[in-house]
Amino acid sequence: MESKTESIKTTEPKVDNKQTGMDANNQKAFDIMSKEGTQKAVEFMFQHPNEKNSDGTPRNLSYGEMRSFYG
Repeated sequence: MESKTESIKTTEPKVDNKQTGMDANNQKAFDIMSKEGTQKAVEFMFQHPNEKNSDGTPRNLSYGEMRSFYG
């Protein structure tokens, strides 16, 4: 029988919206932070999740707008 400590060491945590209560935008920011680091997550969080500029890139968010999406 495997102990709880051994299980934690060998099993990757499974995170989904039901467990975390996060909306899709926060979940994606969390995933980026977990895999690519804080700097990449911050860059992601300052881009509008839906609106694009005329050149097709995501529109940059102001600090206040970013907080309305990500708290």
